[in-house]
Amino acid sequence: MRFDLPSFLIGFVSAAVIGLVLYRFRAQIVGVRRSAATGAGSTRRFLSNSAETRYFDEIVKVANRYHIAGDKVSLSDVYVEPRFISAITPVDMDDTNQVGSIFHVVPLIHDLPALYSAYNINTLSISDLQTGDRHLALLGVAGSGKSSALAIMALYARSAITLESLENMAEQVQLEEDKDLSETERAERRKRRHDDEERALSQLRTTQTRTAEANERLNLSARTAVNFSQLMPILVHLRDIDLAPEGYGSGSGSADKVIDPAEPLVRAVTRRFSAIAASTVPRVVYHRLSVGGCLVLLDGFDELNPAQQSEKLTWLAQFKALYGENVIVVAGPIEGYDALLNAGFTPLVVRPWSENEFERLITRWADAWPTIAGSARRPAPMPDDKLLKRTRSGNRGRTPLDVTLKTWAAFTGDEQVAGRRGGYDFYVRAQLDDADKQRPLFAAIAAAVLDNGGGLINKDQVKEVITPLLSDANGKPTTNISELADRLLARSGLLTDAPNNAYLFRHPLLTGFLAAESLITAPSERIAAAARQPAWEMALPFAAAHTALDLAVRERLSAPPDLLYSGLFDVARWISDAPGEVPWRGEVLKRLSAALLYTAQYPALRDRAAAALVTARDQGVQAVFLQTLRHVDPHIRRLGCIGLGAAGDPEAMKDIEPLLTDSDADVRLAAGMALGALHSDAALSAIRNSLYSADDTLRRAIAEALAAVPNDGHEMLREALQSPDGATRRAAVFGLARVKAPWALALLYHTMTDDSNWMVRSGAQDGFDAADRHTGVAPSAHPTVQSLPWLIEWAAQRGEGVPNNAGAYDVLIRVLQEGDTLHRATAALTLAYLGYVPGLKPLYTALRDRDEIVRGSAYEALAALQARLGQPLPAV
Repeated sequence: MRFDLPSFLIGFVSAAVIGLVLYRFRAQIVGVRRSAATGAGSTRRFLSNSAETRYFDEIVKVANRYHIAGDKVSLSDVYVEPRFISAITPVDMDDTNQVGSIFHVVPLIHDLPALYSAYNINTLSISDLQTGDRHLALLGVAGSGKSSALAIMALYARSAITLESLENMAEQVQLEEDKDLSETERAERRKRRHDDEERALSQLRTTQTRTAEANERLNLSARTAVNFSQLMPILVHLRDIDLAPEGYGSGSGSADKVIDPAEPLVRAVTRRFSAIAASTVPRVVYHRLSVGGCLVLLDGFDELNPAQQSEKLTWLAQFKALYGENVIVVAGPIEGYDALLNAGFTPLVVRPWSENEFERLITRWADAWPTIAGSARRPAPMPDDKLLKRTRSGNRGRTPLDVTLKTWAAFTGDEQVAGRRGGYDFYVRAQLDDADKQRPLFAAIAAAVLDNGGGLINKDQVKEVITPLLSDANGKPTTNISELADRLLARSGLLTDAPNNAYLFRHPLLTGFLAAESLITAPSERIAAAARQPAWEMALPFAAAHTALDLAVRERLSAPPDLLYSGLFDVARWISDAPGEVPWRGEVLKRLSAALLYTAQYPALRDRAAAALVTARDQGVQAVFLQTLRHVDPHIRRLGCIGLGAAGDPEAMKDIEPLLTDSDADVRLAAGMALGALHSDAALSAIRNSLYSADDTLRRAIAEALAAVPNDGHEMLREALQSPDGATRRAAVFGLARVKAPWALALLYHTMTDDSNWMVRSGAQDGFDAADRHTGVAPSAHPTVQSLPWLIEWAAQRGEGVPNNAGAYDVLIRVLQEGDTLHRATAALTLAYLGYVPGLKPLYTALRDRDEIVRGSAYEALAALQARLGQPLPAV
């Protein structure tokens, strides 16, 4: 190659010039590079923040749609704050810890909750859960609001809704109190009230701080609170948790691939997001999960069949093992929740709604109705007073789902079926394009789901179910089955899609309602066969309204009973929807009445009989409970009062009132609570007199009952606080402590500082300190057997110890066999609360104990174990 001197010189000069320029501007270039690097970091942070914001926006949308009317109205517009009950409370041998409890007279039968729904029992709020165990099993009957409760938790975590607190209830109360005052008087009262409440709140915070410091000095262990508002909510239905290996590249060639248990969860939550969000937020979710910064809300465990539950439970155990620092709440069944507890979840029951909650629900629906039925620009008319009054009646003992659908149907003016079924009928018709043709198909699909134990159904199964219904006499389909199945599954609001071409009915009670319609023309043998399957239990109350269940009832009542006589008590649930003339109604009520009135009955079984009678909603129940009021057994009289109060007939007041002076203290308590539960003017007048004249315990019960009556009841408490009688004022402070409003807190504050009676001041101090207190009331798992103080003390008195292993249960069983009455009874209940299945045999043996208290406790323990296991135990 020939050397080209001119080209070489040109290149040399150019390179020298460029080098000189770069050298002269080297500082500026370094600055640009640094700026670029900083910009890249800022961009990454921006993208991360944007992804998190996008996630929060999407999860709020999901949560707002996460209720039966989510396509019509946001949950944040119609929600009612849920309340909870600790499902298991350890027996405390120290009687001083039980002093002041008055609610033991109200049986808590969680699978028949109508008995206690009207009573102002102690409950927990969502805020209370923040100081409890981090892993909770949220239990409740179908339709009780578990799914909505999870969605409300998610909205609360994102500050999308505001829950009741001492600070945010003040305005409503002030408006009511000041409505008749002049503007000058209102201003003066506002200033005085503001000063009082500020001092009260300040004093409360000081007291709480002082208590925390004292605990720290004493080295007392305290649970670390978690602030839900600082957590990332993850709301997922377990149907969306896809565990099929092929979905994660784990086909036949990579069967041993280990899947991060967070991956199915992240896929499930983003499955309901927009495409952009689903592609950008997973990294943010993974990070939050890895640092324990999530509130994981898992719905629908009780909606799956046993095989599907087992699969999801295996995944849940793996997820909890790796990501247990996160708060995890899983919704489960009220019976058969043992597997969840064994997986380390603390049971918590959704409190059934009282009439106050239903009143709030209907009011919120009425307020939102103009935009539900119309639009922001062209709102529909508000429901009139007559319609509201009708909608508010007859709701006692129903579920939130029942009343929501009833309200929706009534406001729409499209009620075509009477009774509870009317709301479900309206909803089904509203979701179908051609209800006359499509409804029988969905009834058959629902029946197939229940025949398979409940849970998911796939497209192939749907085609198999509907083909016989759409075929001619020769078995040839009259339409394209595949295309029709696609239309039914895609366009109906009755089903929700799940991974792998599977579907789940929108709510298990909708499954039951539709499946019941498949029995209308079914032969009696088919009906009886369905009644033998546990999954059909939710359909049979609906079926009782239109189908003859005589054969099924005879089979239930003639079959060998289990420990809890489930055959009888399950049929009680059918009565509330059945016509009055069905021939089996009288026999069922007769047996329930006998179970209630039989003197030698186990108390736990008698409690269930009372709950079943209230659940039946039959007019004849009133007469049964009236019989109990004259019974020689005080336990039966007590249940009669509680049952009449739960049933809610105002006419019962004149029969309950005389028992305010009963010789038995628990009967007097029950009578006072029952009158408060009636909410009638006459009943409130009756208990007002007792508030000023009864014994101290009954006065307290009445005051706490009045706390649940917003208008007249609260006014009576304010009046009682001005009474010259110290016992009346002391009772009033117990009621005011249950009101949980700033005005009540201010009254307690003044009372504890200014009242002349030291007992009143002391009661006000206790009530004031208890207001807004969470520590010590949050749900906690039952202590391990080897850590029970009373068991350790019992063994130590015999010169023994409690082994730090499974041998501790042997000591507990010895207490059941050798201890005194109180220890034997406590040991029986503790075996049940710990879920110790090997304790069944000694518990059955304890049913022959010489002491009635021990026998009753042993039966109660066996009943608790049957509910926990979800399996029938042998009758005695």
